[in-house]
Amino acid sequence: MKVSIKYCGGCNPAYDRSEIVKRLKSEFAGQLTFEAVDIDQTYDVILVVAGCRSCCADYAKLRSKNGLVFIVSDGDYLKACDLLKKLVRQQIRETEVVK
Repeated sequence: MKVSIKYCGGCNPAYDRSEIVKRLKSEFAGQLTFEAVDIDQTYDVILVVAGCRSCCADYAKLRSKNGLVFIVSDGDYLKACDLLKKLVRQQIRETEVVK
């Protein structure tokens, strides 16, 4: 399952954006593939990582099968984890059905 990361410009970060992404990558190591966004790709989910509540990242043309997850503060880590865990469980169920 591919997860894309779209960062804002970082002009006014209120928290350590890269630390949040590092924690997510560690939490889901071996389960999800994380990569920088490519506008020509469609991803399973896209994390829009903004440094503040303005969320100025340009995400209008990004494509995702399961939507966008907006991370605008440290508090959004758990929200992102919950969604990613749900997607991993869904993928496991679909794989079991195919077997």
